[in-house]
Amino acid sequence: MFATIALAAALTRPLPCAHALDAPRPAFSHAEQIRTARLIRAVVDATGGSDTFADVLVLVAQRESSLQPGLVHRLPADTQGSAAAFRRTRGLYEGNPFAADADRWQTYGLFGMNSNYFTPVWDKTGDPMALCDAVVDVLVYQRAAGRVLAKLSKTGACEPTWANVHAAVSSGKLCPPEARLADFRRRASRAGVDPGQIVTQAALGRGPSRTEQAAVMQRLRDLVNIGAPASS
Repeated sequence: MFATIALAAALTRPLPCAHALDAPRPAFSHAEQIRTARLIRAVVDATGGSDTFADVLVLVAQRESSLQPGLVHRLPADTQGSAAAFRRTRGLYEGNPFAADADRWQTYGLFGMNSNYFTPVWDKTGDPMALCDAVVDVLVYQRAAGRVLAKLSKTGACEPTWANVHAAVSSGKLCPPEARLADFRRRASRAGVDPGQIVTQAALGRGPSRTEQAAVMQRLRDLVNIGAPASS
């Protein structure tokens, strides 16, 4: 019985990272990139999101991780940004068993999410390395984008376009200056996505609640038939 309980708990935990912070990223093939894009699209579709939202997420993952799941982002801008964010936010995570482990609060996953900011979007008391799980990444981005959309609907600070919503998710600031939007606008237009299209909640879909998310994460993982990322 205890073995069954342990197995069930393991299945509902996020997948591990593909490599350690001090190790190089593993080799990754074009076929695996295609598989990751399909995973993103499958999770978006399963949670009721639009094809355009899936296109946006694939576009973001191409830039941030080259569609390689499980990454620990090791560029100086990432590690320095993570360390600075940890110093600013560490007091917010009382009760998190990893709160004092500065090395654990890095930038992870498909979308280059700084765990100091995005861990509480998933689980305030959870392991920041959960952001190495590709399914978690999609659900966290979806949840963060929904929060941005709600704030923009309430404040009217700027139009909730794909460019503005993505920029707010990635920067943590509503309505960033146009200079922050230029790269996304250019890449989106090349990919056939209108960066000026208005985003709706229907386009984002709706992911699971916090009480349901572990079980839904596993069902989605089964749906797209994924296991742990390849490691070197």
